[in-house]
Amino acid sequence: MDFTQFWQNLISAPEFAVPTGVEHFFVMVGVLMGAVYACEHKLDIIGTIAMGLLAGYGGGIIRDILLQNHGIYFMEHAGLILICVLVCVFVFYFHRLLKNTNALTFFLDVLSVALFAIAGVQKADECGLGVVYAVMLGVITAVGGGALRDVASGETPSVFRGGNFYAVAALCGTLVFVILGKLGCPQMIAGILCVVVVVSIRYLSVYYNWRTKTADEVEKRKKVRAEGEDKDQAHEQQSERGEQNEKGEPGRRQNPLLTLLSVFTHARLHSSDRYRGIFRVREGEGAQEEEMLSPASREASPELSPASPASREASSALSPASPASRETSPEPSNETNAK
Repeated sequence: MDFTQFWQNLISAPEFAVPTGVEHFFVMVGVLMGAVYACEHKLDIIGTIAMGLLAGYGGGIIRDILLQNHGIYFMEHAGLILICVLVCVFVFYFHRLLKNTNALTFFLDVLSVALFAIAGVQKADECGLGVVYAVMLGVITAVGGGALRDVASGETPSVFRGGNFYAVAALCGTLVFVILGKLGCPQMIAGILCVVVVVSIRYLSVYYNWRTKTADEVEKRKKVRAEGEDKDQAHEQQSERGEQNEKGEPGRRQNPLLTLLSVFTHARLHSSDRYRGIFRVREGEGAQEEEMLSPASREASPELSPASPASREASSALSPASPASRETSPEPSNETNAK
């Protein structure tokens, strides 16, 4: 049989059902995740087995109880229950070996959610239920086990709290499977697309931290947005006022008298800097004297300026070391020396 004939037989199959072996395998994956959860919460061996069975069978049990009179999956496979108990015992004693397999167990857990959703929808179709109940039973089968596990451990179910998309991924995958089935799409293709949608949404929500919000988080987000909008409006109003003042439009006007006074004061400061006095320092007997001369007095008496030749001659004539001063100074008499 060539590939073309195989593909025609595959897509022309009227119904798509999860193989029994595959369904059993993913039941054991759910049991494994429940046992790991019990070990993390420090439960004993009995609690580990109970949590494992609840996580693996809980969603199917809720679905079968709601359907009534259509058989309960948990009561139809006794051998599978024994295998699940052995899995729980192994996890209880060797749970440390599973610490390095987080990526694998996460992928298997997400894949089991998709396949449980398909199984729930198919069970609803077998009972002749409509689209609404098919979607509800698909989601319940996918996430019901984890919800029962959380309730049994005294916690709020994780599917009811804010977190990465888990029940949302199951809901989207279930909707894809049901809608494609009602549109006449082969159930094999619809099942594959359901698995792809569930796995993609779950992984993307974890990678980009997409989370469902609680009511308190929504209110806080609204308050933050409102405060941000108020700040933006205030900033815009301030900028508009500044633009109006620059353009001379009606706004916050300045007093013209104050403006004139500030200009006049600025001019006076510049003029005083321009006509500062001149300081002259004259050396004495260990002291310095400063005299301020105005420009008018300096022009009137140029001979007294420190830089003029006349002042230099006068100062040199009066200095003690000059010959003129030596000639004019009287010599001390012998009488005074004798005294």
